[in-house]
Amino acid sequence: MLASKGYRAPAIADILDRDRTIIEDWLHAWNTARISSIFPKYEGNTNASKFTKEQLREIKKTLESKPKKDGLINDFWTVQRLKDYVRAEYGTIYESDGSYHHIFAIHGYSFKLPEKRNWRRDDELVKTRMLEIQREIKVFLKKDYLVFAGDECSLSWETVLRRAWIKKGEKTIIKAESDKKKQHYFGALNLASHKHELIPLDWQNTENISDALRELTRRCGKQKLCIIWDNARWHRSKELRKLLGKNKEFEHIRFIWLPPYAPDENPEEHVWRIGKDAVANHRHKTFNELKEIFEKSISNKSFNYQIAGI
Repeated sequence: MLASKGYRAPAIADILDRDRTIIEDWLHAWNTARISSIFPKYEGNTNASKFTKEQLREIKKTLESKPKKDGLINDFWTVQRLKDYVRAEYGTIYESDGSYHHIFAIHGYSFKLPEKRNWRRDDELVKTRMLEIQREIKVFLKKDYLVFAGDECSLSWETVLRRAWIKKGEKTIIKAESDKKKQHYFGALNLASHKHELIPLDWQNTENISDALRELTRRCGKQKLCIIWDNARWHRSKELRKLLGKNKEFEHIRFIWLPPYAPDENPEEHVWRIGKDAVANHRHKTFNELKEIFEKSISNKSFNYQIAGI
């Protein structure tokens, strides 16, 4: 799998903590016998290596388009759809899904979850609005504003263990914290310096967001600020708007609104992902330990995420 992603034998040996010659032997065996080099029961099934270069080019071209079944176009390829295509086009049926995985891999595919998109999203509107935002940002930068991509997130502490390997006839009990706790945050990524500011919140509402903007103002030495964020109700509340404008507390702050249902266009979302990856798939003894790891992974760090075109 690593080789199919472009890793060379020395790098694979380092990752797997194996001798380089062993890795080279494995790769040679795979290139010679394919799946039977790993699972001897498939010895003699060399279908995986029977495609000609021309057929592989045809498969690559087919994979570049969306799959069809019963005249309907599907969103993405699956192993079953690839099986149906290979069987219909070439009369080939592999005994192992691993052979189909290999076809995907050599044509630049990897197995991962698709990104979720809200069905209400208007891609043309998003594209148009993002071009407008690019122009707006450039104007604020020329006026010496500090431009931030801002957003909120919540961090939860609870034990999530749905299944485990347990011996038949025996009962296993896992001691866990039953109270579910949450910590809310406001994050702001400076699009010029790439420095990230993390501000804890008691809750996600107008009062707490206003306090977060006051703290961001303090950290920035009362410079003029431009915040790019989504259309959450507390971002557009009457109470917050009353603080904006000439001779008001937030007269130094301007807002730029992202298009509806387009969180992927906000660079701050990428920062949240890094923070949550840092605490994922680990059991934490205390909520403070969880928060400490999360905050340490993104607070006062630099992230080279940007809005396209800036």
